[in-house]
Amino acid sequence: MKLVDAVDSKSTDGNIVSVRFRPSVILFFFLLISSVNTLSSEAKTHKKKQKDFYSREYFERWDGKIEFPIEQDYFSVIPTKKDFRIYAEEVPALMEKKRFLEACFLSSSSLLCLEKDISKKEIWGERFQKNLNLIFSIHHDRLEEFKKFSDPRICKDENSIYVDSKEYSYSLEIPSEFEYKFPKDSKRNFEDSRSHKIRSLYFYQKQNPSSNQNTDLEEELKKITSEELYNTHSKLILSIHSTVHKLDIPNLESMIEFWERKRGMNELWKKNYNFSREKISEGFLTKFNILEKNGIVKQYYVYEKYLILSKREVSIFFSFPSEMETKANSYWKKIISSIKTF
Repeated sequence: MKLVDAVDSKSTDGNIVSVRFRPSVILFFFLLISSVNTLSSEAKTHKKKQKDFYSREYFERWDGKIEFPIEQDYFSVIPTKKDFRIYAEEVPALMEKKRFLEACFLSSSSLLCLEKDISKKEIWGERFQKNLNLIFSIHHDRLEEFKKFSDPRICKDENSIYVDSKEYSYSLEIPSEFEYKFPKDSKRNFEDSRSHKIRSLYFYQKQNPSSNQNTDLEEELKKITSEELYNTHSKLILSIHSTVHKLDIPNLESMIEFWERKRGMNELWKKNYNFSREKISEGFLTKFNILEKNGIVKQYYVYEKYLILSKREVSIFFSFPSEMETKANSYWKKIISSIKTF
């Protein structure tokens, strides 16, 4: 097959100065180059769907960069020590969608994870701190509100959930089997009045671990301020309340009375529910009976621990059905033994 129709024009030194290719050959090379360009373009736009530690979907591009979509089913999570490169893209994606409170929590808590993995702090620390500073700068007029979402910080690994508060000067560890739901209603998690300021965290564990982890806690948390306070039904609920008392310096007795008032536990309530409280080595154990809708009386337990740090105090309540006592007791011992104040 002849590839060229050559018109050989020779110069005086014998060199060929022009070659004419057949039209079919020119078309062949044109199609070949177009195909290569198309394949290259497709490769550059290719994105592979991946899942993070919590099975949330994100995309990894051909060049290794991460894209994290913030869609209707998005939910915030406790950052882990494995997925910094994902969170580094999730934070700006949240900011772009004007979800600054969630971005604030994720940036701040990612910094806690980095403190526990120093080898990665140099790589990612500056990026998360820069985003956190930018959020504070943009919302300088709401700085107090945003600080509520940046402290306490929360981080998770295979064994524990780490809670650390610089403002309230404590840290502790929670078993990794517990779950945390980012607060939808800040009024339930934050309270600021003339006499006190409270920040609350809620963790829970379902008795049926196979059910959807993103189940709403709204109905359960409504009971926190009602006479059904400890009616946890299918869940173990751990609540941590960091409180500043503006008008007085609390002591153990006043703290117990304060939280009984907050939860509507007056003498009549205690009598009706057969309430009791006993001192144990890890704090207090309270017991009471609840008449459930099916007419069966069920007993519930609550472990209580009070940490008093001058005008600040941290109250920890762990509520569960009595049949979960053995399991709950092992959890409680781990939590209490991990507490540090500074």
